[in-house]
Amino acid sequence: MAAHPLIVEVALAGRLRRQSSLAADILTNDRREQTMARRSLTSQLYRAARLSNNIGAVASGNPKRVVRRAKNITVGRALGKAGVWRRLWK
Repeated sequence: MAAHPLIVEVALAGRLRRQSSLAADILTNDRREQTMARRSLTSQLYRAARLSNNIGAVASGNPKRVVRRAKNITVGRALGKAGVWRRLWK
């Protein structure tokens, strides 16, 4: 017994949607890699300094310092996602 043409169309549309979604993900990843490659020297140095501070906090063995560092990173990211920094420097 043959499948109803409408069911076949919906199934094909779903497959196409999944494929186009996959293609969009690939393009997004390509753009992300290109963006990451464009980091300036200054940006790379600031990033290395942040990483160094994280490593230093953990290596110190002081649990209060580790917790404070983690809290500050979390709060900063939350404020950034809320757009506070953009509004602050407008």
